[in-house]
Amino acid sequence: MISAGILFAFVTMLAWGIADVFAKKAIEKTGEMKPLLYGQIVWTVPIIIYAAAFLQIPLISLEIFALGAISGFLTIAAYLSFYKGMKKGDLAIVNPITGSFLLITTLLGMIFFQESLKFHHTIAIALIFVGAFLASADLKRIKLKIVPGVPEAVFAMLGFGVGLFIIKFVTVATGAIISFLILRLVGLFILLAYSSLSRIDIKLPSGNVLGYITLVGILDAIGQLGLHWPRRFSDTS
Repeated sequence: MISAGILFAFVTMLAWGIADVFAKKAIEKTGEMKPLLYGQIVWTVPIIIYAAAFLQIPLISLEIFALGAISGFLTIAAYLSFYKGMKKGDLAIVNPITGSFLLITTLLGMIFFQESLKFHHTIAIALIFVGAFLASADLKRIKLKIVPGVPEAVFAMLGFGVGLFIIKFVTVATGAIISFLILRLVGLFILLAYSSLSRIDIKLPSGNVLGYITLVGILDAIGQLGLHWPRRFSDTS
């Protein structure tokens, strides 16, 4: 029988995979900042309304909020790097490398909590490493050459992986919705500050681009919630 944790993970994978396709289309027309900023806004506002109307906001300690802020910073930095990677390189290369961030989270769990892996988990990790190497290298040349977009994808993988490991503590303390909002609000603040300091145009796009961004925001939020919600399910084998 498929566990709830695996089911949520599948939903996350599917939602993010589709979102990346639309994000790539938007990035090619406007650059990385507008799709990222407005994609974050699209679904954050409804979640804020839902939380204010139906949830009892818990008392958040300074330590938990600090962890949420750190995770939010790492996550939004990873998103920005991922989007830059998609702008420079092919989605078929950048996406699989970035999507290996769960490997980083798993390794951190092994280091800090002595979590053990089953044999098939070990094989999966080895395949991820091999796949990331094959995707990132131009094997047609005698000297390996890093493919465009790969450095950004690797940075995004590390940022997402560490950020997810940290946000787990926030999710356990506050619940999936609140930890999601902390991530999003911190990320939005950082994006607005970055665009202001860098004088990047963030005027709302129109037409097909706005439609792409809206879909990205909705699908990304579904993926985020699918990743946070199953914290109570421990069987991921």
